[in-house]
Amino acid sequence: MPFKRNWLKPGAVGPDHKKGLYQDLKNEIKKVREQGAPPTRDSSTFSSRYLCDLCNVSFQIKDLRQCVLCGRWACEDCWTPDLYVCNSCQGIIRLYRMKGSD
Repeated sequence: MPFKRNWLKPGAVGPDHKKGLYQDLKNEIKKVREQGAPPTRDSSTFSSRYLCDLCNVSFQIKDLRQCVLCGRWACEDCWTPDLYVCNSCQGIIRLYRMKGSD
């Protein structure tokens, strides 16, 4: 993921640009997996445990949540409950909000 991004300037609307923060984020954030796709199974255990995509710690499926933007499965420590997204997407949202406040 490059450090320098082509952020849209406020008021810059192209022919294929749809207005709205959610749509801008969906265009900006790379999708890791489709919504509803199962998390990665932990092959080191014989029980039904799955890996958090951010910290790679093993959890039961009930302890993981799927991000609505990128599709990653995240544990409670890697989750931002007020935005209902993983911490990775939360960082991009925070950057996007800072850019929009200029």
